[in-house]
Amino acid sequence: MAELAPKVYEIKIKDMEFEPPTCNIKQGDRVYWTNLETAGMHNATAKDKSFNCGDLPSGGWKSGQYQVAKTTEYGCRFHPGMKGVVKVE
Repeated sequence: MAELAPKVYEIKIKDMEFEPPTCNIKQGDRVYWTNLETAGMHNATAKDKSFNCGDLPSGGWKSGQYQVAKTTEYGCRFHPGMKGVVKVE
C-alpha cells in the first residue's frame, strides 16, 4: 500500500487573528503561517516552546512540518490576545 503524500495547510494572520484558530493535521503534514496584515509584525510561538515560526512582517510566511502526535497551543509574542491550536493526529 502506497503512503499518502503529506498535506499542506495555511493559517492566515489577518484582522489580529489566526485563521483558522484550530488546525487539525496528520503526522508529516506541513503548516504555513502567512501574515496578510497590511502593516505590523506577527509570529506564531508554541506555548510549550516546541515551535516558533519567527517574526513575520506584512506579507511574510514561514512553514513547519509536524511529526509528533499532540495538541499544541500557540500565540503571537507581539499580540498576547492572538491564540491558536495545532492538533496533530
